[in-house]
Amino acid sequence: PIQPGVEIIRGLLTSDETYATILALTEDLGKVPIPAEDKAGFGINRMFIPFVNEAARLVEEGIMSVEDADKTTLCLGHKMGPMSTMDFVGLDVIVAVCNVLEKEFGSAYRASPLLKRLVEAGQLGMKTGVGFYVYQEGKAVGVNPAVARYRIK
Repeated sequence: PIQPGVEIIRGLLTSDETYATILALTEDLGKVPIPAEDKAGFGINRMFIPFVNEAARLVEEGIMSVEDADKTTLCLGHKMGPMSTMDFVGLDVIVAVCNVLEKEFGSAYRASPLLKRLVEAGQLGMKTGVGFYVYQEGKAVGVNPAVARYRIK
């Protein structure tokens, strides 16, 4: 409901009529249709995952703090930073998509060690109350202390 765009994936056997109906429905809902082919990651995740995964790497390497990594997207016109976005989507979802893309396209899509460790610890973002940030009543109240001190040396 937050995003104005809807990625529309046309399957191999999707008829022209069904595809046209979905495009019209998307526009009727006031959304912008974004067509993409039915390939691993479609279009948006192929671009999005490397971006947010690299943000996690910057944090784990000590190049930027969680807060500063989130601020970088202000320069790009994004409404939400990469760390907040991953917490909102769910870190388990991000890692699962990384795994699919890595299998299809190689190690460039491998989930960062920090992302994997957070998921293994059950810290999945907003849905568990802890991810890159700690959440209370659906709002970030601070950086996860475990993330703040985690660094690959």
